[in-house]
Amino acid sequence: MNATASEVLTMNNPIVSICVPTFNRAIGLDKLLQNFAEIKKVHGSAVEICISNNHSTDETEDVIKRWQDQLELRVVTQAENIGATKNSFAVSGIASGKWIMLVGDDDGFITENFTQLMERLNTANEADWILAGVADSSGREAYLGPLKDGRYDSKSIRSSVLRTGLYCYGFIGMHLYPAALKQEFVKFSLEQAQPWPHLALFLRHIQDGHVEVFSDPVVQQARGGAMLFWNIYDMAHIKLRKLNIISEARLSVKKHQWFYDALILRELYLARDIRTLLFWKALESEDFNRRALREYSARYALLRTPYVLLVLMHSIILLATYITPAPVLRWLLCLIGQRKDMDAYRERKQALGSFDGIKRGI
Repeated sequence: MNATASEVLTMNNPIVSICVPTFNRAIGLDKLLQNFAEIKKVHGSAVEICISNNHSTDETEDVIKRWQDQLELRVVTQAENIGATKNSFAVSGIASGKWIMLVGDDDGFITENFTQLMERLNTANEADWILAGVADSSGREAYLGPLKDGRYDSKSIRSSVLRTGLYCYGFIGMHLYPAALKQEFVKFSLEQAQPWPHLALFLRHIQDGHVEVFSDPVVQQARGGAMLFWNIYDMAHIKLRKLNIISEARLSVKKHQWFYDALILRELYLARDIRTLLFWKALESEDFNRRALREYSARYALLRTPYVLLVLMHSIILLATYITPAPVLRWLLCLIGQRKDMDAYRERKQALGSFDGIKRGI
């Protein structure tokens, strides 16, 4: 039986498009492209490399030109800095693979495990979302937690998200989303997606879609450079943006409404995010006193009745933090073993004189 034109097009598409939104990381990008050269030797046209240069002012353009022919790069160059979220949309827009994998320009691939992932993709359902393992600095898997190899239905994945919180799914390089979702992804507004566009799409997919888990680590975070240093307020704000993304997904999907409310509450009470709240007051008290009540109150308002009543305990924690003098709070944090992290923040802030995280835009 002869294949139709659309079937032939699908068969000829790359299996995966690795999409790199990049900005002013020429050295890290060069290391990543060296990594891709190893991958292309093995997989050839089954792997497509796409790059969006977000109006970089360093040597990024030269790095791309040096590798363009060898790697058959698909490239889009922005006329101005459009921010990291829109840059992710832009690079996804030029992808033609059956799955789209967004990776950071400072990350790296474990080539042997990527080859095993490609073998899995050869037999995977093209409508499935793929979650791949992420390596920490020692090479061990760092994010998947209780998820093991295999295919999960939407109910199972929603249950896992509620158990762990969204933190486990926050690293962008662990996600390979099916090409059928590309048009939805690139049309997101900033309110729907910034700065976690992959999570915005993931939360919509898991209402009905399946997820395939490949648990071996494929990407290593910040392999090509140092981790960004964030002002604790910027980090708190970015974490709070997850709640807006959950709320926007609830408005869009209109199914399993209880799941979204429960997830907003889960994120508010997540221990690591309560820790961020306390560190914000302890380390940047003036900023906390000026902004925190407004920021958190706006997120309480995202909950529907009667779920909004369940923020009472969180609001008590917030108010208690607000009225506690910063020196007292720092003393209390030291008592529970947080001195090392507070000292590291202050020392790095003093050494750098600024924060590099927010400079890259969201």
